[in-house]
Amino acid sequence: MDFLVQKIVSKMLLFDLVSEHEKEYYNYYIELALEKMIAMSTIFVMAFWMDRIVEMILFIVAFSSIRKYAGGYHCNTFHGCYLLSMCVSFVCISPLFDSRLNLSKMTFIIFTILCTGVILMIGAVNHPDMHWDDMEQRNSKNIAKSIVMLLGGSVISLCYLDIFQDYVIYIAEGIWINALSMLIAKIIRQEVKA
Repeated sequence: MDFLVQKIVSKMLLFDLVSEHEKEYYNYYIELALEKMIAMSTIFVMAFWMDRIVEMILFIVAFSSIRKYAGGYHCNTFHGCYLLSMCVSFVCISPLFDSRLNLSKMTFIIFTILCTGVILMIGAVNHPDMHWDDMEQRNSKNIAKSIVMLLGGSVISLCYLDIFQDYVIYIAEGIWINALSMLIAKIIRQEVKA
């Protein structure tokens, strides 16, 4: 991956699209973009193979919208992140684990309320690579709390009203996985104070 990133940035330098002092910045962000493209492509190939595209979209939108602002556990390497992402995505949409669809309505609602509560209490985890200052962390917490209240409220309401029951679970899993990720980051102290 490094070779490809360096080639891209070298071409950008050659065509004066970036300056020499911006080289490291572009190396980092192009590598991130390529890693995300690889992970998302693999996830959606897996979803297509399992005939679960809609389910994957619901999970990814719910998970990503919270994760972007709330943070959570981060693996130390792309390979670790990739493997964990594939495992979580597989478990969340795989027909092999459809027994979770048989949770009682009350268990489902209580678990979603608990996970929503965890995210509301923690707000956001400032991972060392994020480098948030006080204002950025406060803003991220507020946005994460707003998103999880919207998603959590929607999931609970839709579940209570028996609307889209087959699909609500995938949005709820986005909340559940975020809550777990944030708890793990807190437990292993994978954060810095702003």
